Amino acid sequence: MTEKIKSTLHLARVSVIIPVYNAENYIVETINSVLDQTYPNIEIIIIDDGSKDNSYAISKGFTSKKLIVRQQKNSGASAARNHGLSIATGDYIQFLDADDLLSPDKIASQIQQLDQLKDYISICSTIHFSDSKNLKDLKPSSYEDPFLKFSANPADFLVNLWGGNTVYGSMVSIHAWLTPKKIIDKSGPWDEHLTYDDDGEYFARILLNAKGVAYSERGYCYYRKQKVNTLSDLNSKERLKSMLISSLLKKELLLKHVDSYPAKLAIYKILTGVALKCLPKYYQLYKIAINALPKIEPKNYVPSIGGPITQQLVRIFGWRTIRVIQYYLRLKE
Repeated sequence: MTEKIKSTLHLARVSVIIPVYNAENYIVETINSVLDQTYPNIEIIIIDDGSKDNSYAISKGFTSKKLIVRQQKNSGASAARNHGLSIATGDYIQFLDADDLLSPDKIASQIQQLDQLKDYISICSTIHFSDSKNLKDLKPSSYEDPFLKFSANPADFLVNLWGGNTVYGSMVSIHAWLTPKKIIDKSGPWDEHLTYDDDGEYFARILLNAKGVAYSERGYCYYRKQKVNTLSDLNSKERLKSMLISSLLKKELLLKHVDSYPAKLAIYKILTGVALKCLPKYYQLYKIAINALPKIEPKNYVPSIGGPITQQLVRIFGWRTIRVIQYYLRLKE
């Protein structure tokens, strides 16, 4: 490591922003994963979003001077992150959910990259887990990893991530990113009206205000499985409406920057996915998604709505028919 990088590692500050809501079972482990970072100059901003458990008291119980703990009335994770940003003094921002973790070298490896790549943002691989006792035995997602590549064209990165060049798209975990604060300031706050896919819309703005994306091969983020308690929660009207609004915003953002067929195909797939989830229960949301589809005719694209046999039926009868049948069969269960 050069002397220049050593110097920067001790000068640049990273603000780690953690929104907390009823996370008493996980928050100690999450905070410790930040305190264990090999990178020295970190502040940890905990925003308790009106928790009804002991999350706030547990967070306040830490004696480290790196911690700043604040409370707000329950307003949602996006509002808590905006609250954290209003306090942050860091040159870089690391978002982290209250039940997720970072490997000890995660921030240091990304700072080293961003010191050499001005106005870039950095990503790392994600390891999905349910039990933190065996983290050392786990590997990054083999499906998600191929989408994580160095790119000097953020719009192209998004097109690829959202499925413009592949059969299906992928995602990047919120805590995989490390972002210069000046790019965040340029991109605007989190949209507090969104309750689902708020990070997808937010980081689309971040990416399109960056010069490029750096991929760190060292350091991981850990994403805890089973974030949603029930299928009904996942497909509630509020969540689906938020997903639709986020998708429409992403369409507007991306197609302003690039008007290619792959870009339109990526948006087509995103909106089709929303329409599929809305049909038939929330027909008005379904219609909005369908009417917003880019005017293209994708070849051989079949939305994924089940196993091999289901997918064969989709090819024969169409995804709308099979989705409606699925819905009514599940109601009878």
